[in-house]
Amino acid sequence: MKSEYPQGGSVGARFRLIRPCRAKEGFASLGQSQKQRKAVHAFSATLLLMLSILPSGHQVYAADGCPRVGKLMTEDRALISVRLALTADEVYGGLSGVKDTEFKSHEAMLFVFHRDGPRSVSARETYFDIDVFFLDRNLKVVALKRKLAAHPGVMPVPPIDQSATVLARHILEMRSDSPIAQRIDKGSQLLWSSTPPLQQISACIAQWLN
Repeated sequence: MKSEYPQGGSVGARFRLIRPCRAKEGFASLGQSQKQRKAVHAFSATLLLMLSILPSGHQVYAADGCPRVGKLMTEDRALISVRLALTADEVYGGLSGVKDTEFKSHEAMLFVFHRDGPRSVSARETYFDIDVFFLDRNLKVVALKRKLAAHPGVMPVPPIDQSATVLARHILEMRSDSPIAQRIDKGSQLLWSSTPPLQQISACIAQWLN
């Protein structure tokens, strides 16, 4: 799934540890010997890596502290497990290449942006139909596209389905066959129910995309 960022980029689903661990920074001023600093660096990098991965293998935090997962709550109190697109590559890739068995009906991909802009989504290289929700800064649905048709592969025949371009802050993508997605409509209010706050995540993601 490809989503425009902000006028030509898109949304990504493959999560990676990309930046080197920032826990290293600042230790040089503590007066330790070079050997001690190396030991602290190695321990810090190992600790952050351990904290960033659940036993199931799902990454919870990127190497520099940006969360990769979270929860959204709907007006009827249904919980959505959210994957966050962090980097420009992830934002551009979206749900492209994600197989039907790899994305559950209670899951969503959330693309968090630092400011409003023109957003659109295409179905290039997708394997299941997708409902796309365009959100304002407060996570209220301002527009939506139902059943963006799956398009395995990148060939333009048949034509690749694409949403209209909408002025919005964030984008949420869910499976079209999700019972939760079917209850979300224009005007629906979603609630970020994880920590840190979404504004902090937005600032964190902005530094990855710059």
